[in-house]
Amino acid sequence: MLLLKRRTKMDLKRKLPVGIQDFEKLREEGYLYVDKTDAIYNLVHSGSSYFFARPRCFGKTLLLSVIEAYFKGRKDLFEGLKIEKLEEEWQEYTVLKIDFSTDVYSTEGALEVTINTFLAEQEQRYGKHEERTTYAKRFEYIIQRAYETSGKPVVVLIDDYDKPILDAMFSPEESHNREVLRNFYSALNGNDYYLKFVFITGISKFASVNVFNGANKQKDISLYSNFNSLCAFTQSELESTFGDELNELAKANNLAYESFLKMFEKKYSGYCFCKNGEKLYNPFSVLNALSSLDMLSFWFQTGVPSMLIKILQNSKFDFFGILEGICVDADTIMDYKWTEDDLVSVIFQSGYLTIRAYDSENNLFELGLPNGEVRDGFLKNLLPYYTSVGTTSKYGSEIALVKASLVNGDVSGFVARFRESVKNVQLIQKKKEDAETVYLIAFHSLLMLTGFTFYSGSALAGTHNDIVVEAGKHSYIFEIKMDKGIALEDVEADAFARIEEKKFAAKYSGTDCLVHKVVIVFSSSKNELIGWKENNGSANMQKEIS
Repeated sequence: MLLLKRRTKMDLKRKLPVGIQDFEKLREEGYLYVDKTDAIYNLVHSGSSYFFARPRCFGKTLLLSVIEAYFKGRKDLFEGLKIEKLEEEWQEYTVLKIDFSTDVYSTEGALEVTINTFLAEQEQRYGKHEERTTYAKRFEYIIQRAYETSGKPVVVLIDDYDKPILDAMFSPEESHNREVLRNFYSALNGNDYYLKFVFITGISKFASVNVFNGANKQKDISLYSNFNSLCAFTQSELESTFGDELNELAKANNLAYESFLKMFEKKYSGYCFCKNGEKLYNPFSVLNALSSLDMLSFWFQTGVPSMLIKILQNSKFDFFGILEGICVDADTIMDYKWTEDDLVSVIFQSGYLTIRAYDSENNLFELGLPNGEVRDGFLKNLLPYYTSVGTTSKYGSEIALVKASLVNGDVSGFVARFRESVKNVQLIQKKKEDAETVYLIAFHSLLMLTGFTFYSGSALAGTHNDIVVEAGKHSYIFEIKMDKGIALEDVEADAFARIEEKKFAAKYSGTDCLVHKVVIVFSSSKNELIGWKENNGSANMQKEIS
């Protein structure tokens, strides 16, 4: 990974809106803003009730703040922006906004506190009806009183509507929070006369979460091509708005600007939320990278992995499908299922997968990891569950030692470190997952985090037991096997025969590369590494581990 120098002094000329989610503050204090107001104009003038799903920390809160300012008639905040020339009649409406993104809802009563606080604040403004005691009836009364007070229909904005469910998933509070939200949100049903505009954001598609009672009238625009970049940066927006900061980052690394842009794109771009759409950047990662002059995995430092970790602890998932790509239909990616065998939609909506391609003939989407930031963060967060690496502050040094072993051709040292890292893997017992799958995931994750060129599975026209790693002057062809009751020598012989049959070493013929053909064998009965053997063409080395 490229290490970048930190900024030594603040640049007071241009203010990057890191952590700024309030549009009024952003505009009045002169922060840079990527102008999305033309899309917002089209949004508010083409419908009245929407749902919009995006991953956590993806600009949804700022989007709602812009919409709030628009409906409050704050024309002054939009001076110089695209919407200034589009909107001819600026009007002020009452805006009722509830933000679920700021609290944690995994404990009993937490959701009720947030809802009661919101309702009590509004009841101070619009009064309270003593006979309306449920959340739905209280909210409904507030909407009606706000309409009567202003003489205009009301705008309702709900941010991260599903966070109370996601925070409590796999716990008793999940079903409880679902029922509480169903009651609260039912206030939106049957009150069209009093409502001017409703906009709801979240991670998951609400039709399957089933908290909106009956027909969901909100139009789901999550996969609409004209709103693909509503919360994200396109390549042209990135370069035109943050050109100075990008140049500063490139110069800090003594890189030509064009070369640096390709590196930056590989690290942070790649998101897509529609058919054949433009690849996008997550604003959160971009702004943090530019402000800190560090190209780190910022998205994974925000607590976002909590969902991934819960999935790992409680369900099986297709690790290799996530790495190499998964084909699904349109209904699947926007569905919401917590079944152990089908978590693709959850992983997609959470931001760990994105749309890579679309097959119009079969109406299939190819999903995959969007970029280097998500890939590295995904693998790093897997390690503590499949190995002992990453469970302590020694993560960096452990990866460095693995890399050193491979660079120096030290197969024995590498195998010893890998064997130590997968001792007593708890997932085999906890999830009753196939031991071979667990060891393969551990092996792949560890090697991919070294940053070396890596081939496996379909990239080799082989299986995931076939792994090729290129580390400087040394290249390694690994075969990972389970003994399945067969003698160790026979397992190793079969594995070496496969290496020769598949001609994995052919590409290195005639080069100066030192090729190591290595077989690593695990016991099916003991669930541990029991032996390994190397055959580099000139010498054989074998180690049986007792």
